[in-house]
Amino acid sequence: MNNPFKAYDIRGIYPQEINEQFALQLGKAIGTYIKGKKIVVARDGRQSGDKLYPALIKGILTTGTNVVTIGKVSTPQFYYALYSGTADGGVMITASHNPKAYNGFKICRANAEPVFKENGLQKIEKIMRKQHYSEEKKQGEIIERIINQDYVKSMKKLAKTLTKKFTILADTGNGMGILEVKALKKIYGEKLTVKVMFPEIDGNFPNHECNPTVKENLEKIVKEIKKRRVSFGIAFDGDADRVVFITSDGLIIPSDIITGIIGSEFVKKGEKAGYEVRSSRTVNELFEKKGIIGQLYPSGHAYIKERMKKDRARFAGEKSGHYFYQNLHYTDSSLYTIINMLEILDRKKISLKKIAQPIVEKYANSGELNYEVNDTDVAIRVVKNEFSSLAEKMLEIDGVSIYTKNYFFNIRKSNTEPLVRVNIEGNNKDIVKELQERIERLISRA
Repeated sequence: MNNPFKAYDIRGIYPQEINEQFALQLGKAIGTYIKGKKIVVARDGRQSGDKLYPALIKGILTTGTNVVTIGKVSTPQFYYALYSGTADGGVMITASHNPKAYNGFKICRANAEPVFKENGLQKIEKIMRKQHYSEEKKQGEIIERIINQDYVKSMKKLAKTLTKKFTILADTGNGMGILEVKALKKIYGEKLTVKVMFPEIDGNFPNHECNPTVKENLEKIVKEIKKRRVSFGIAFDGDADRVVFITSDGLIIPSDIITGIIGSEFVKKGEKAGYEVRSSRTVNELFEKKGIIGQLYPSGHAYIKERMKKDRARFAGEKSGHYFYQNLHYTDSSLYTIINMLEILDRKKISLKKIAQPIVEKYANSGELNYEVNDTDVAIRVVKNEFSSLAEKMLEIDGVSIYTKNYFFNIRKSNTEPLVRVNIEGNNKDIVKELQERIERLISRA
């Protein structure tokens, strides 16, 4: 059985790895660790949440901590509840983009600061394993809060009035993205028409898995876009903290390219914008053109948030479709990303296809390649040794990144599986193919 405690959250199969007893004990451990007066608890639409939600709440209450319940929400709405209130921390019950059999827990301190392996998650695991709980005679109390209206008002303040009308096709994938879509409609009114695919919240995800970074899960929206006249398409993951953009003719835009487009327009000259190690070279090229200071970050939403805060970066994006904002307390927001994209297209009087396609086509790339290996450290070391003398620049921020005038690649280990992940970008397809074959030969020896 796998350990549900991962690098930046807790995730496992229900009920084999995560169940009501696990949630109860976790609640006690979180209440003990956070040592606060109020903890926000929320959940997504997964069916196992029906049982995990009350069990987690019960566990927290035993530590004498009050629980603010906000019910079924998106993860960005959960973050809003944390940074807009006076809570000492929070827990979102979600397995994000994982298949329906999974569920999990995202834990935060006050102001939506993530708790991950290196800054507290291991301590929570230890408290839970040893059952060293702070159980109080006086139980905490449940405080019910409805955040939807306040959330919309808050996000509306950040949006500018559009000069032209837009039509968007949204695939919410039976997840929590429907709540972000409803907010979007309220913000823009008649200036925005949003047509929705699979709007019903259904934790069985009957139409496709809730991971929009997998091409197969976007086949239905791409097919539908080609039948309609829309400005662009959007697709969410299960808890709606990720969003993927699709052009009016069905081109799926890689999320690192979106990072470059939004960052180069949202961030001002002299300010900092973050992008992660797997990102295309075009991202920093876009930043440099505008005088923006690009910051290269390790992969993983918790690590990016931590580094952003340290650097006071105004914006950052991850290749998996997370986009982070300083003015949202360094949290990721699919809704604010859509707002920013609409405003860029409106201001520049340009389509998403026209702005994105030349950037997408500038370089050839492999997509993310995953390889099972006996020893991830050995595999990375073998590749590093082979290419270090050829590199014009080599970085070891998250795995190894090799840069030359003809190509760039990153090799890193998975946080959750015995895999190395490789992303290759070259000046043409032949360079990418040759590099891929060479790296595969080296990895096979590891």
